[in-house]
Amino acid sequence: MQANLRSRPTHLHRAKQSRNNSAQPSQRANRGGLPLFVIGFAAVTTANSLGLIPKPVTTGAVSLSSWLMVIDISALGVKTNLMAMLELGWRHVAVVVVETLFLLAMAFIALKSGFVMETLSHASI
Repeated sequence: MQANLRSRPTHLHRAKQSRNNSAQPSQRANRGGLPLFVIGFAAVTTANSLGLIPKPVTTGAVSLSSWLMVIDISALGVKTNLMAMLELGWRHVAVVVVETLFLLAMAFIALKSGFVMETLSHASI
């Protein structure tokens, strides 16, 4: 979860940069403020914290969010060109492999230590 929280500022920066790049030069100066999805995220978070969102909706949203994350990660894997990575050299491939094994080990430790609830690891399909 910490990695997810750390990556959010990067995603926000990319979204802002993408929005600025897609706008015409005259429109860039007129645009300001936060992206609409950030405002929506804050509104939904506040509503959930105040108990305004029913429990079944929250449960469904959490399940949907988990599946969308799996789809997102799968899409990254589909876009990965292994031949291009191999052309960079074995050290680059080794970094990816070691990083993946490290994350797998950390997830396993989190599950076995009880840091992550066991019920989340056995989510129903």
